[in-house]
Amino acid sequence: MTKDEFTELRKSKDQFLPTDIKNDTLVIVKYSPSHLGQLQTKARNTEFASNGEDTTGYTDEKLLGPKQAERGRLAMKKMSGNFPADQAKAFKKKGIMSIIVDEAALMTTDKYQNKYWLTTVYLCDQDGFKGPWVTTITNRIYDPRTGKYFETFLPMNYELIDLVD
Repeated sequence: MTKDEFTELRKSKDQFLPTDIKNDTLVIVKYSPSHLGQLQTKARNTEFASNGEDTTGYTDEKLLGPKQAERGRLAMKKMSGNFPADQAKAFKKKGIMSIIVDEAALMTTDKYQNKYWLTTVYLCDQDGFKGPWVTTITNRIYDPRTGKYFETFLPMNYELIDLVD
């Protein structure tokens, strides 16, 4: 994405970020390593299926092999803690207060139902049937009051936080 394209995108940033995001504390959802793995697998398998592959029974072990699958699990464990903390630091620099909350706590209490949530999303793109693929992680904002997800933002050189003034 060029700088001009990014400037143009900023004109519609209310599709990606709530206009009142700086008025409250943002809840950054901390996912368990196994749930992050499930999100990644679902993104990959959904993309593969859209290209005509039968993804029934596709697991990391089957697709990547046991050694690479174990590396993936270790990476998810590390990312489970690091990714939310990195996001919190980035938002703090932009003047947005945040709190990291475990995903299980969000499901068992209504304490955070009046705040925006920063959720994690995996996206996958495959180059045609049985072609190479790329899977990446990004974020999007969720408003539990309305049940609305804001758009996923994923240009290659920018992050969601780059849209915050």
